[in-house]
Amino acid sequence: MEFSVCIDVIGRDLPLEERLKLVSDCGFRAIEFWSWWDKDLETIRRVGAAYGLETAAFCTRMDANPGDPAQRGRWLEGLRESLEAARKLDCSLLIAQAGDALKEPEAPRQMDALRETLCQAAGILAGSGTVLALEPLNPQDHPGYSLVHAPAAFALLDQVNRPEIRLLFDIYHQQISEGNLAENLLPRLGQIAHFHLAGVPGRHEPSRSEINASWLLEQISRAGYQGFVGLEYLPLLDTAQSLREARTLLR
Repeated sequence: MEFSVCIDVIGRDLPLEERLKLVSDCGFRAIEFWSWWDKDLETIRRVGAAYGLETAAFCTRMDANPGDPAQRGRWLEGLRESLEAARKLDCSLLIAQAGDALKEPEAPRQMDALRETLCQAAGILAGSGTVLALEPLNPQDHPGYSLVHAPAAFALLDQVNRPEIRLLFDIYHQQISEGNLAENLLPRLGQIAHFHLAGVPGRHEPSRSEINASWLLEQISRAGYQGFVGLEYLPLLDTAQSLREARTLLR
């Protein structure tokens, strides 16, 4: 298990190169971020390499709803563009959102449409070495989002049944959405491509949380997970102090 730092939230007030240096100075070897289209990818590649940082993950374009058949073509084109960006950074994981819930009469068919979009996405990704990780979000922070509960997301992955399509299990979101974290995720660990971690409530440091992050991550590691856990939280402490504290906790 390795840890990556989300530079769109941790150190976000710093210039890009300073954010990368900060991550490296605090002992991490990987970054992730949300949007690639507003960033200098060459700087991330060049400066990241100089600091020994890899890019663990970033998001696909989010300007279309993959659960809406009318927007499917635009969403898939955004996936192709995101895959090209991933190749530039040697990144093997793209993060996707399921989109907001549609209104009647499309609403009952939205999950079927999302399944079809993901099947087509798997065809685009086949042979690329890149995985798409679908992310459920909690309804408290993201009202109106279409995919809230992890069990429903896993059931959707069962229907898609393609190795290119897996899940991003955000521990913060799923604690709010349903709790019961270990029981929900451990039997499905093979379908999880990435984790996000933050404290509940408030999305602050993992040490300031109702979740016993150290215990949960130990169970995940013992079960054989070898991917990344992304630190995606809002620091209450000085940023460098916060990252060093998180590194100590997670070690």
